[in-house]
Amino acid sequence: MCPPRYGFAPDVPHISMWSHKIAPYGYANGGLVDESHQNIPDGVLPKDDPDKVFARLQAGELIIPVKHVPYVSKMLKKKGIKLNGM
Repeated sequence: MCPPRYGFAPDVPHISMWSHKIAPYGYANGGLVDESHQNIPDGVLPKDDPDKVFARLQAGELIIPVKHVPYVSKMLKKKGIKLNGM
């Protein structure tokens, strides 16, 4: 078998979204991800990777960094917009 054109892919553990360990949470109407929602097993991602929640997204969704959550949360509350967990 020939190697891929641009080199070999790193050997990473297989992750299936259908396993009992990794299951997406429903945020179709938005919301705040809780620490209890962490569902990526240790050892799968690089040691210092802060992302610990498997996410399914669709085109047009907006994802903001954690550091901006207080500002955006305050703005949404001021506008009367309520999201799950906020």
